[in-house]
Amino acid sequence: ITSNVRCTFKFINRTSILIQSFQSDSKFNTYISTSVVITAAIQYSSLIFQGSTSTTTTTTQTTSTTTAQFKLTFSPQVAYPTGINSYPAPVFVADVNQDNNLDITVGNFGSDTIGIFLNTGNGTFGSPINYIPATGSLSNPNSLSVTDVNGDNAPDIIVANQGADNVGVFFNIRNGTFIFSSKYSTGSNSKPACVSVSDVNNDQKPDIVVVNYGTDSVGVLLNFGNGTFRPQMLYSTSSNPQSVYILDVNGDDKPDIIVGNYGDDSVGVFINYGNGTFRSQVSYSTGANSNPYSVFVEDMNSDGKFDIVVANSGNRNVGVLFSYGNGTFRSQITYPTGNGSRPYCVFVNDMNNDGKLDIIVVNRGTNNVGIFLNTDNGTFLSQQTFAVGSQPFSLFVADINFDSKSDIVVTNLGGDNVGVSLANWY
Repeated sequence: ITSNVRCTFKFINRTSILIQSFQSDSKFNTYISTSVVITAAIQYSSLIFQGSTSTTTTTTQTTSTTTAQFKLTFSPQVAYPTGINSYPAPVFVADVNQDNNLDITVGNFGSDTIGIFLNTGNGTFGSPINYIPATGSLSNPNSLSVTDVNGDNAPDIIVANQGADNVGVFFNIRNGTFIFSSKYSTGSNSKPACVSVSDVNNDQKPDIVVVNYGTDSVGVLLNFGNGTFRPQMLYSTSSNPQSVYILDVNGDDKPDIIVGNYGDDSVGVFINYGNGTFRSQVSYSTGANSNPYSVFVEDMNSDGKFDIVVANSGNRNVGVLFSYGNGTFRSQITYPTGNGSRPYCVFVNDMNNDGKLDIIVVNRGTNNVGIFLNTDNGTFLSQQTFAVGSQPFSLFVADINFDSKSDIVVTNLGGDNVGVSLANWY
């Protein structure tokens, strides 16, 4: 069989190449990279390469398909100290002082403080401004969210204090400083592990959802509308829930609750009735001894249905559970994060601006961040890894220097700092 396929390599500049990959179905995929590795071979028997000259090469056997992975690059991580023995754990990125620059908020598990790093405007940050939760010593802030909960258009801080068995609320007084508002009990020995904020009863008031690691429950605190909250309503989870995400997964425009059950090796789904109450949990296995530590929910294969992505710290992989669209999910497909990696936190974002959502994961055991680039069908290429600090715990992805590229912010628990890695690929 003889067939000609024309493949053009167009030089954009001295270091960047636009590659159009060819396949037997005549579909073309475009990649832009500063460094290109092609592991390949040729599916057609004849190729003509056009440049200043033309050359014809003939082969009679196919050995593999043509693959070119977009090579992401980041500047070396810049570390901002959070204080000796502060053990920074959660991180959130949002504009807290309303200057149109994205700031960093961290919870310091060891020093019982909340630290805010204000953005100077170019992706660098000043010294932290620290706030002490009202519970004070041994509050151990373990998770936080930055969201306007009192309707004044200034983002507030909601924090889960694992050591004090409560959720605390700090109101923003509009210039990037905060005042303590109130605290809400999550129950004796509840050890709240993760908090998220969303309007779960469709009254236009953001509510608090918290997973209680110690009492195997998820608590829902409905907002009165002024930033104060009703006592939690409890729903049973499986063993040791560690993470929570809120999103409509069955297409009825009512936000549902998804939790990662660390002790039970599963993710749990609570479908919303629409009035802020929820059906009993339906759980999906993440594998024996997987210890899922973090969950994220997004449409990973562009089919209009929201899928679950989970970091399985025990099995050293990330899992993707594709949605059927009715609130139920397929069995997970896993991607390895490396020996000894212990993935702790997962995030979803388009990292290479190709319109496809990629997976970003903190690998605590190997002190790096792994990025899995999405193909066009919700499958993922092998992870690219980037060094960060000691014992990274959590991450947030956002364009913090406004260059239209997604940057990575990581808390390094072992190094007592928050690290910023700016994307610099072309």
